Amino acid sequence: MSFDDFKTIIAKVPPGGGDISFCGMSEPLHNPECMDMMRYAYEKGYNVCLLTTLTGVTAAEMDRIKDIPFAQFVVHIPDAEGNSHFVVDEEYLGVLRYSIDNLQITRFSCHGAPHHAVKGLIASSGIQTSSAEALHNRAGNIADSLLTPIRWKGRITCLIGAGCIEKMSHQHPVVMPDGSVVLCCMDFGLKHVLGNLLTQEWREILHGSEYQRVLKGQIDEAEDILCRTCSLAVSTASLPAMRLKKALSEARSVPPVHRRGSLVELLRGYPRPPELVIVGLGGLFRDQYFPFLWNEVFGAELFVDSNPSLWGRNIPALPPGVVVSPPQELKRLQGIVAVTFMRNHSEISRQLDEWNIPHVNIVDIFNFINIQSASQGCVYE
Repeated sequence: MSFDDFKTIIAKVPPGGGDISFCGMSEPLHNPECMDMMRYAYEKGYNVCLLTTLTGVTAAEMDRIKDIPFAQFVVHIPDAEGNSHFVVDEEYLGVLRYSIDNLQITRFSCHGAPHHAVKGLIASSGIQTSSAEALHNRAGNIADSLLTPIRWKGRITCLIGAGCIEKMSHQHPVVMPDGSVVLCCMDFGLKHVLGNLLTQEWREILHGSEYQRVLKGQIDEAEDILCRTCSLAVSTASLPAMRLKKALSEARSVPPVHRRGSLVELLRGYPRPPELVIVGLGGLFRDQYFPFLWNEVFGAELFVDSNPSLWGRNIPALPPGVVVSPPQELKRLQGIVAVTFMRNHSEISRQLDEWNIPHVNIVDIFNFINIQSASQGCVYE
């Protein structure tokens, strides 16, 4: 992909609409303009992620991006078993040393035990190393006798990570060099080509026939979609939102709402259900609220954020026609409960207390639901 095409493409994804990740299906740093692309995305206000092997690049080139605060910077390293194929020479080791010393690597990824040539470097860095625990079939794209075929039944969704709410996400669409958008990095066979960002707008692709077919197929198992054979799919019944919904229907205890009773009392209506509003529309909301079905529990119609640049706007994380409201809008409403959809909520919670508006934090709900599930022998991981 050329740098000019890259600029055209990301201009169609407003900052806050998603991270720009350099990864998927290839080594991103093999593109000679990749450093320019990352700097451009960062300077335009996007969160930038990089997943790389550090092969085919020099320390001088890595120096160009050392000031970028990557949202995620994962380095794949060679393994002792030879599952991955690296040329482990002094040039590679020099780039690895430079990157450890000068860039903010979030973790190493290894398909086995670290190779003897890098083992000491990795250990002394103090950076977390994750190892692949099992093979997976890339959503059915790889046929091997060691891999058990997967065929999901019922309603499903895509899920990566679930130890804490901030680590839950979907697989991301992958933009190919010609601008084509494929469903995710599992789609090596290009089964789901959603559109093309050089010739279409992002909303047009999201509402296009192929992506809508994928969404339909996550509900209707008769629809042939890649997700049905993917190890990263999960039954929606296991999502925290659906477990909360079940808990409410069974009137089990759930986290108390600050200043007024419990969430179960409020949502089930004593004497009537309140109007729920969502406060905080950042990355956690974008990645969680609609993708993981919290909307089916809360049914909110009012969405609030403290960022003045968002007020009155329809941002990518909201359905068409729904706009962001300022916090002051809450002061004129009666009988509402605020769900704060953010990790660091102390300031907004203090403001809600001053306005005597009951509120509950989504992380507290998530943690409570996980504890409840664990106590019943169902750990959500």
